Amino acid sequence: MASSLELGQTAEELDSLDSEFYEYPDNLTKLLYQYVAANQSTFGKLSGGGSIHAFT
Repeated sequence: MASSLELGQTAEELDSLDSEFYEYPDNLTKLLYQYVAANQSTFGKLSGGGSIHAFT
């Protein structure tokens, strides 16, 4: 069984990783939309005219 010290260290490490994730600099919504727009044969035609500006 893990000690409270080990659990505390694990929690701190996870908090640090969470912070790094939320600081991710790229606009993930925009990147996802661009990927889907570039692969319409897989995902189907985009609604809304296919403009990525609605998601930026």
